[in-house]
Amino acid sequence: MKFLITLFLFIPFLAQAKMNCTKNGKFRFHRGGKEVIENASYCFDGEDFSLLSLNCYPDENCIAVQKTDLQVPEEKLQGQFGSPGFKLCYIYGGKPQLLDIWSGKKWVKMDRCLFEADQSFVDIPSLLDFMREED
Repeated sequence: MKFLITLFLFIPFLAQAKMNCTKNGKFRFHRGGKEVIENASYCFDGEDFSLLSLNCYPDENCIAVQKTDLQVPEEKLQGQFGSPGFKLCYIYGGKPQLLDIWSGKKWVKMDRCLFEADQSFVDIPSLLDFMREED
């Protein structure tokens, strides 16, 4: 069965989540073999730790959620190499990134799809969640 993925289905998912936003967050990741810790502004769901850039919430005026007309057949996300979420991120023009996010108590491992043009991002599992709901 062929599934079509569209971010149009993702937008209501974001609206349903109760997001906590901060301008005083921290991301930790590696760049050029060195650990980088940077200050960050983002919104997150404390239970599932869904992640969304602050410039996307609540008005969704960012690249990360404006890819609503691009549909991707599931077979383009499958293969021997790479994760389906990272592939989807590349198809949408984003840059997948592994990182840790400071929860206020500890570092939590995550991944995100970053759109460099406006620095908007969304966690990769959220990109795939709505596809699974179609099963």
